[in-house]
Amino acid sequence: MKLDLPELLTLVGRLDDAPGTDTPRDRYRRFLTRQLTTVQAVRDLLEQTQAALGDQHARARQDLALLLGRFLGFEVAFGTYESAPGAVRLEGHWRSRRRARIAIEVRGEQPAEAGVERLARTVSALSASLPADAGERWVGLCITTPFYAARRRLETQVAHRTAGDIRCISLDSLLWLAEMSEAHRVDHDDVLRLLTTGPDSDFMVELMRRLTETASSRPDAQLPRTPRPDSELPDATPRLSIVVKPDRATDTGFWLATLGRDETATPEQLLDAVIARRQVLGVTRAGAAGPAREGDWVCFYIDGVGVAGHARLALAIADASAVIRGASRFTAVFRLENVTIYDVPNVVLDQPAVLREPEGSSGTIISPLTRDEFDRLTAREPGASIARSS
Repeated sequence: MKLDLPELLTLVGRLDDAPGTDTPRDRYRRFLTRQLTTVQAVRDLLEQTQAALGDQHARARQDLALLLGRFLGFEVAFGTYESAPGAVRLEGHWRSRRRARIAIEVRGEQPAEAGVERLARTVSALSASLPADAGERWVGLCITTPFYAARRRLETQVAHRTAGDIRCISLDSLLWLAEMSEAHRVDHDDVLRLLTTGPDSDFMVELMRRLTETASSRPDAQLPRTPRPDSELPDATPRLSIVVKPDRATDTGFWLATLGRDETATPEQLLDAVIARRQVLGVTRAGAAGPAREGDWVCFYIDGVGVAGHARLALAIADASAVIRGASRFTAVFRLENVTIYDVPNVVLDQPAVLREPEGSSGTIISPLTRDEFDRLTAREPGASIARSS
């Protein structure tokens, strides 16, 4: 059943800053926190706030926009609805512990102050109050709704600020970013960089969105094959899943890559940081298996967890020292394409003995699969079990 915002506001009472316990404001925010567990649920109510003007819908919208921070990996603190003219006002903030706090201001109907001065005063006052050893900094984020009339003026002021402490993003872009985070296609570090590095947060999110939608509409699209060193890789690379079914060419190989712990990373960290984000894989061949080649398919296995994704081997990198640490440890280093990381791991193998590392080997171990084995391991049936003979 779809929630009806007018009915909800009638049940909780008039939203205001009146002090006390169990106020309408407290009841409303408690309901949002406990009942809205998906971004789509927040989006549905936000759309209803645009059906009417007035302070009740504006205040309901303010708290809903703040709630999106939870889906982006932040701690969410609600603030006040009103303040005296010229006074510091904090509508609410998001916190990433020991890193940053983001003061939120939601721009709906035209406010008395159309520029950034009020939010800048708030950020300045809050920054001055932070302990020297807090390890955090304050930035301000203006969230603009579709009917905010002074958006261009606001963006111009933000772009010309020398302090670099105010950012601007549309509510539509923020909802899309929250959906990507909810789907684990961007992580909290990516979100934090997007919202705190440079004033053009909205432009960067819109660019990511267009690229994602373009890739999704072209299922056979190939990812770039030109190798780049770590220093040139983008800091906020979204974890995009471009799903392409393996072809049935007779010369295509299929492999199981067992991700093991090394001195600096767990298998899960290797999957996230190197495979999903950098789209690179260093491998060591198991036993007498022939070499992996460009165009082969590989699925990623974590012992005790299951098959966590698959990809296609793209470019074999001749000099991989610039793109992966300790490249000499590996038999080969490949760029990856068509990378798909599963939200839920797929299959836990019944006979882990086949995954043992060959003596003297290092890095991710690959062992050959038949096409049918590969299909079964990547069939996306969570909880299934499969036995492989050695």
